[in-house]
Amino acid sequence: STPVDEIKAFLGKLGNTGETGPFASKPPLWERPAFVLWTAAAKDPEAEEARFAEADKDFAGIKLDYDRSRKTVTRTNYEMDF
Repeated sequence: STPVDEIKAFLGKLGNTGETGPFASKPPLWERPAFVLWTAAAKDPEAEEARFAEADKDFAGIKLDYDRSRKTVTRTNYEMDF
């Protein structure tokens, strides 16, 4: 399978205008949407989430948030991002 850092770099380049600075827009597939879309499309989403979380601290924080959010009975962060 493709290394997580390569996936993150590829998705970060999509739609990136090259603007820099504190007010530059983020590419459409920054960490949170990249995590949701890539892992949801995997054959085994749970295993792919774990692989992403193990490989990158940004993704580890997102996974922790989503795992906590999935256990609630209200509308969750995961549902909102998905």
